[in-house]
Amino acid sequence: MHDGPLPPPSTLPAPPGRPPLATAELPMPDLERLPITPHSLDLGSLSAAQTELWASLPPSYQRFLRQRNGGLVNGGEGGLCFYTGIPYCEDGIALCESQIDEVEEFLGFTPPPRLTCLPGDLEAAKYAHDEEGFLPFGILAIANCCGGSLVCISILPDDFGAIYFWDYYWDYPWSEDFFAQRIAAAEQPFSDIEEIRDDPSHPRRRAAADAINRSILVRLAGDFDTWIASCWCAALPRGVKQ
Repeated sequence: MHDGPLPPPSTLPAPPGRPPLATAELPMPDLERLPITPHSLDLGSLSAAQTELWASLPPSYQRFLRQRNGGLVNGGEGGLCFYTGIPYCEDGIALCESQIDEVEEFLGFTPPPRLTCLPGDLEAAKYAHDEEGFLPFGILAIANCCGGSLVCISILPDDFGAIYFWDYYWDYPWSEDFFAQRIAAAEQPFSDIEEIRDDPSHPRRRAAADAINRSILVRLAGDFDTWIASCWCAALPRGVKQ
């Protein structure tokens, strides 16, 4: 059961296979050289809701926000790549052990009015997702990917700072078997799952939704620093030479 919007039927080509782990063409990112347009962070200008959210964030991610405050990758064209940990399958056969996605935008703390040239706002995204029950409680979207997927961070005590991937294409043919097993396991504690699906006011609806939505998240790393160090640039920023 997923309370957020479902993707349309697939019209996209299959994702690419896994490239080499490290080549001269796929440099590991350096925070000083990432192709991300930085925006200054003024903690004193944050709203009350933004300040509360800031205080809840893990230190490694706070450091990134202090330095960059989110930003558009290559002007919003993407290019910061990472392994999703989700195999690409055809006819039940895994053709590669991990698909690849790329970040186009890191969310930040953006004061109103929020212009299109600035990154999306973390607190606004959290508010929208909380209203929809789109992500499990304690999981925040921190980056948008080129195909509509999300990079997320946990602020839960037992998983504080862990980085997750929410795949827009979780129920598409190349990924559905992988996620079907995870969703089935998440549904097992709810013997009345069909009743819960059919009753928006069911007392266990949010608990079931959180469990199932959590099964659609794939853990990428234990903290932000570890995850960002595992990424690579598909193209170097303009003016930067290898």
